[in-house]
Amino acid sequence: MERKGADLVGRIRRGVTAGALVSCLAVAPTTLHAQDAITLAPPSGRVLIDGSSQSIDLISAPALGRDGRILIAQRFEHYVAVYDGAGRLLWRFGREGDGPGEFRRIVGAGFAGSVAWVSDALHQRTTYIRDGRFVESRQGPSQLRRGSTPERVNGSPVLAMLPDGSLLLEARTPGTSPFPANWTGRDPRGNEVAIVRADSTGLVTKILAWTRDQNRCQPGGPSLLPVPFCRPPLRAISPSGEWIATISGDRDPAGGFRLRITNADGKVTAEHQVESPRQPVSRAAFDALKQSYRSFVNKPPGFDEAVDRLQRPSYYPAARRMLVSDDGRVAVELWHEQPWQSYRIFSRDGAELPTLGLARNETLEAMASGYLLVVRKDEDDVPSLVRYDVP
Repeated sequence: MERKGADLVGRIRRGVTAGALVSCLAVAPTTLHAQDAITLAPPSGRVLIDGSSQSIDLISAPALGRDGRILIAQRFEHYVAVYDGAGRLLWRFGREGDGPGEFRRIVGAGFAGSVAWVSDALHQRTTYIRDGRFVESRQGPSQLRRGSTPERVNGSPVLAMLPDGSLLLEARTPGTSPFPANWTGRDPRGNEVAIVRADSTGLVTKILAWTRDQNRCQPGGPSLLPVPFCRPPLRAISPSGEWIATISGDRDPAGGFRLRITNADGKVTAEHQVESPRQPVSRAAFDALKQSYRSFVNKPPGFDEAVDRLQRPSYYPAARRMLVSDDGRVAVELWHEQPWQSYRIFSRDGAELPTLGLARNETLEAMASGYLLVVRKDEDDVPSLVRYDVP
């Protein structure tokens, strides 16, 4: 049986199997057991959106509608596109600008019933679209209040929209100022960010989760150099806004991370420490990262010298990125140097489900009942959206 498992891993390393590999969780995330594995190779992976034929340079975080529609935001091209479940283009909307239906910095998009919404950070507004036609734009609540207190905190652009019209937003205070006393659950160490449910006027009805400051991997200074292989605390919200997951961003010396899953009513359905063996950072990976930093354009003075002074961290953070499905399942991408992508999958009550493995040129972007949506990049780095039907 061990030889069969080694052969299966070998096929993935040689690229003969280009699809997804699903296996039951082993002690280490890079250990696979063939008796528990299912290989989902082409033609089972069906290309829905071909980036090369549609001149698409970026496919990231597609939003799924309950009717199977797929919304993809082209942030650098300042428009959104909606496709049916088979990948046929239904409509496109938007352009760069400041007028109605125009965007400057798209940071979120999704569906609210039959209507699509797009959140713009620069304009601080949300635009609503039905069947490719402009409906209206609303300014987002840039300040939030809790109860009757006059104290307010800063609100983010819309992260998600619930069926009743409630908004999911990030809340933070200026600098290191503490949250007002009635913001229960806050971390006394400060530097917190809250995920909240609020109405359109900025009245917070639920505090759903707390995370640490997302900017700790960008320490600032004259070089503006990111911390090597750093990940801030991660948070993910399902396309419908019904589920929120957070994990710690600290480098745990023992490995692992703390996972918390909450629904939009504020009920915590899972919260526990997830064990995960530490993965060392190799010299080759560290040198490749420094080389990528040196390739930056418009570098400030002293940038290359700061790159030379970087110290190689001993281990990667356990988690690299995360996403949540509308049924509350959570996928956590692990950070390692193996020739495939590894994801640990959890149910909404925290139970561990079969581990998912993908080829290195594929990235899990969405989960739905019975299928996965994966972005696959070709040798020219052009993306396509691929559907894998799963048992």
